[in-house]
Amino acid sequence: MRNRLTFANVIGVLLENKKKTYPQHQLVRSLFSAYLDDTLTASELIADDTTMYSRWCNGARPIPIDILKTYEDEDEWDTMEDDFRDKIIPNLLNEAQARIQMEELITDSIKTIGQEMADALIQEPDNAAFFCSVVRYAILNDHSTGALYSPDLSEVILCNKLPSCNQAFIGRKDEIKAIASHLSNQSVLFITGMAGIGKSEVAKAYAQTNRKKYTNIIYLYYTGDLRKDIANLTFADDSVEMNEEVRFQNHYKVMQRLHTDTLLILDNFNVLPKDEPFLKELMKNDMQLLITSRCKLKNYDSIEIKELDKEKELTELFYKHCPSAKRDPDSVSAIIEEVNCHTLTVCMAALTLEASGMEPEELLQELRSCGIGQNMEEIEVFKDDEFSYASMIGHLRMLMKLNRLNEDSIDILRNLSLLPVSGVYKSAFKMWLELDSLKNVNELIRYGIISEDTDKNEDIYVSNSRLLSKDEVENIGIDNFSNINTMSTSRAAKRTYGKLTLTFSGSQSISGKSVSCKLNGNANWDFGAFTSSEKNPAIGKDFMGITWSGLFTTNSSSCSATDLTGKVTYPTMVDSIANGGRVWSFEESLFEDHFANYNKNINATINIKKNTMTGNGNTAEAVLKYIHTYQKTTGSVSMNVGSDSVSAGFTLSNVKNQWSLVCNITGIYY
Repeated sequence: MRNRLTFANVIGVLLENKKKTYPQHQLVRSLFSAYLDDTLTASELIADDTTMYSRWCNGARPIPIDILKTYEDEDEWDTMEDDFRDKIIPNLLNEAQARIQMEELITDSIKTIGQEMADALIQEPDNAAFFCSVVRYAILNDHSTGALYSPDLSEVILCNKLPSCNQAFIGRKDEIKAIASHLSNQSVLFITGMAGIGKSEVAKAYAQTNRKKYTNIIYLYYTGDLRKDIANLTFADDSVEMNEEVRFQNHYKVMQRLHTDTLLILDNFNVLPKDEPFLKELMKNDMQLLITSRCKLKNYDSIEIKELDKEKELTELFYKHCPSAKRDPDSVSAIIEEVNCHTLTVCMAALTLEASGMEPEELLQELRSCGIGQNMEEIEVFKDDEFSYASMIGHLRMLMKLNRLNEDSIDILRNLSLLPVSGVYKSAFKMWLELDSLKNVNELIRYGIISEDTDKNEDIYVSNSRLLSKDEVENIGIDNFSNINTMSTSRAAKRTYGKLTLTFSGSQSISGKSVSCKLNGNANWDFGAFTSSEKNPAIGKDFMGITWSGLFTTNSSSCSATDLTGKVTYPTMVDSIANGGRVWSFEESLFEDHFANYNKNINATINIKKNTMTGNGNTAEAVLKYIHTYQKTTGSVSMNVGSDSVSAGFTLSNVKNQWSLVCNITGIYY
């Protein structure tokens, strides 16, 4: 005979006999007043709460473990008995009828619960004590049988802390409600959207908002092999003798016992389901699966995360990270527009602004100078998603450059990339890396590149969970960031009327035995309309060139200059070596010595390639060089390149009044 003494049946008797003026949610809150706030009115409750109580009452969800832990103290059962006497029984239409019906449940379950337990329950003379004892038995029995509910894994799976939502998290209420609605009917849901748009944050926010619904919340970061990721979870009974397959089998046996009161968040699942053979097997289990992915899926239930509202949510998000920017709302609006309303980039732009001391207008100009959107012919060949992705990478790369990470900071990021997404104790991290101080860690936190989180024990975690995938981090330049430099000469750095900033970036693509690399160089004068000798724009020609080693060939190169009026001209190529470099010259100033409509921004792009790589890990380098002259003499240009190395790229002879800026990129595989 099936046990009828379940919480759903017991609460069902109370609900059947309650007054109409005593709503279900109030009965539940009175029943568990030691844990729930029973002073809230119906209007103060959120819809998710009432939905959750309904699921408890109909048996779709167990009473949460946290509530049971509250009642581990015997005195709290006395509180429940008092609540029956003072709050619940006075709201029953027929107290005697309710008792009769509960006794019938007990009698019908004797073969399951045993005669001794049945007698002990029925022989209790006081109705409040009787109802409390029956409820207590029903709740504990539900969890002990495990027929419908998951075992509590809080002490089984170790080091599986759910990463916290960003403190500045805003919006997404509709998306969170949509997730809750879907998971009430189906067990699997994909959250889709482009990189950095906020998929993981939404998944974490849903989990935190609905934590009381679940016995367990498991967080799994997908690395490309689902079986391996499951094996790499840390279980309390793991031993050093276990190999990966044994760990997987042991872990998966536990996961197969889980039910819909367990939520598994599978984050970073950026492959098609058909490309992960174990996903179908995992989906056969009863647990709920919430999967984040950049892939667009046709045959699976999904919700797409799109851009936040620019005028309200994104602007609010920007100000949360950089309150001082409120004084220039127009520039903030333009920055948000410039980064295509992309959530992660907006956050990092605001944090960069806050930490750097720049003005919003300055940051806007820096973002505009990174080259995104300048070459319309190239943009036209992009699909929308591809261009959005490329644009995001370009803007993030620029923000990383502005932050000017030192080698110690790069090393910190390298080490964090090897640690769990949930993070590591800040103090332990300092000890492991033998850091003299946490200065660089705190600086990375200020810029939003890594995050910190404080748990309930006030321990501080640090992680780089806000960053993108390993491949994207490499595209941005983090992995090899020390080789992408923004440099200035002593003269430029010391001038008082402005400066020239030279930036050089590259992105490499390897396909089979062939390799290509797109190199982009940019020179930007930050100066007004007047010139003053060597420190600022002046009459005469300037030169900019890109040279490279490795005997790469090139089939396309371009250079454009934009003056103060917005007019675009195309500098003259003055020297070139087929497999080594290009150099352009341009008039820096067009008018008289005291006034200049100079070329404020110069941008050069070269695509280099090799049809057959040498292999063996050989790498080449590329050099961007800008020579500034402050006299009318042009001199002569000569290039200096080699197969294995590049020095300064090119030189300008017979001109005394000149200085130069140089940027290098190394580590180009060929």
